Amino acid sequence: MAPYDKHVLRPVLYYEFLQRHFAAQAAGNVCSVFGEDAVSLRTVHRWISRIEEGDVTFEDLPRSGRPSTADDKQLQ
Repeated sequence: MAPYDKHVLRPVLYYEFLQRHFAAQAAGNVCSVFGEDAVSLRTVHRWISRIEEGDVTFEDLPRSGRPSTADDKQLQ
């Protein structure tokens, strides 16, 4: 993926949803702006499903397991 993360792309997908674009069209629009590997069609389907269920928080779902202790900035 390009230098933007999912926190940038999720609101864009919400905008595409509000424009009533189908998942394939939304994915194409996002990839034409952010790069062809910016988002997969599967990801767009998953996010549109969450939006249709009323989830427009744009945050990650809670995950089980121990949180990472690594510093992402040091790893780069």
